Amino acid sequence: MPLFRRVARRGFSNSRFQAPTVTLGLDDLGRAFKEGDVVDGASLVAKGLVAHPEDHVKILANGRLEHRLDVRVDAISASARQQIEASGGTVTTESVATDG
Repeated sequence: MPLFRRVARRGFSNSRFQAPTVTLGLDDLGRAFKEGDVVDGASLVAKGLVAHPEDHVKILANGRLEHRLDVRVDAISASARQQIEASGGTVTTESVATDG
């Protein structure tokens, strides 16, 4: 048997360096939070929407938001930001520290 078939193939996997991202829709936030609540990593874990506080959270514009929320997440889509601000809420995106 040739040497190249006997030698184990090993490669680089980037999976241990990737940060897990949890995507949530506006309808998820509307059901879980009340008028004027603060939506951040700790409150999302407390409500059971995110499993780990170190997970990155991105808000998408799935559904409608009927009340005002103060949202502090890692990323948000442009249309979700417009809907939150149109309902009287505020949006703050927290910068994610990266090496390099």
